[in-house]
Amino acid sequence: MKNSLNIFHYSIYLMHYKLHLLANKINPFRLLHKLPFQKRKYQQLGIDIDEEVNKAFRNKEYGLSIRVSGGLTIGVIFILFFSLSNIIIKILNINVVLNVYFFAFIFLISLAICYYLVFKENKYLEYFKEYGIWTKKDLIKNVWISFGFIIGLILLFFASLLMF
Repeated sequence: MKNSLNIFHYSIYLMHYKLHLLANKINPFRLLHKLPFQKRKYQQLGIDIDEEVNKAFRNKEYGLSIRVSGGLTIGVIFILFFSLSNIIIKILNINVVLNVYFFAFIFLISLAICYYLVFKENKYLEYFKEYGIWTKKDLIKNVWISFGFIIGLILLFFASLLMF
């Protein structure tokens, strides 16, 4: 389970970073950086604004993509537990009112699982090094499996709500 969760976390990180790079190509606001006064300012500062923004997304310890992938990993575990508990409640025909405490409990369980299996002492960085040497075929396979898991989880979530 630890390896699967870390593969999922890495795949989400890659998907988010690649989506950022794709958005760079179609983002009209990036044209503002090409204005002469902006170019001069960046030259005075000695920075390449595109590279700086990409570094802010790419950073594996503090970057935006790692934050998004961490949040989505916790969210996916939360939705998985919520959907499964909702299905169990409906199958067993238990009369339960889902309140804030129920959601807080599931959230804390999700957070604890992700913390101990992925985030504690930055374990994910070791896995990222391991996964960074994947072949392109393995990389594409695992990203598609993670994407399929997300789609399946969304379907499970709606099925749990519409059950019975």
